[in-house]
Amino acid sequence: MDNKKIMAEVSSLITEKIISLNPSSEDLFLINNLIASYYRKRAGISNSATNTMACAFLWAYSKSNFLWGGNKNWARQNLSELFDANPKTVGDATFKIINALKIRSWDERFCKKEIMKNNPFDQFMMNKEGFIVLKEDHLNFEDENKIE
Repeated sequence: MDNKKIMAEVSSLITEKIISLNPSSEDLFLINNLIASYYRKRAGISNSATNTMACAFLWAYSKSNFLWGGNKNWARQNLSELFDANPKTVGDATFKIINALKIRSWDERFCKKEIMKNNPFDQFMMNKEGFIVLKEDHLNFEDENKIE
C-alpha cells in the first residue's frame, strides 16, 4: 500500500474518533499538517497498524501541545483505549514520528498559537560572545552602553 492510501486511512480513522476529544479547528489543522508532513517525508515506512499510527499521531500532537496534562482524554493510555491500540506500541510509533520530523519542544510547525506564546525559549538569545542571556537583560545592557 502506498503512503497516500495509508495517510488517507489514518486521517479517516482520526476524523472518526477525534470527536470525543473536542478538538478545535486549529487542532484539526495542525494534526493534519503533522500527518501530511510525516507521510511526505517517509516512503514505504508504515509497518504499524492503522489504528496504532492514528493514535501515535494524536499522542505526538498531545505531547507537543501539553494537552495530556490538562485533559486526561489526551493521555497516551486513554488515546490507546480510544483506538484499541497497545500503549507501548503507540509510544514506540510516536518516537519514530517525532524523530523522523525532528520535532522539538515548542515546535512552531505543530504547536498551537496559545502554546507558542508561552514558549520560555523566546526569553533568551545568544549575544555576540556566544553566551545565552535573557533578551531583556541584553537589550537593557545595550541601551545603557550606547555611545552617543
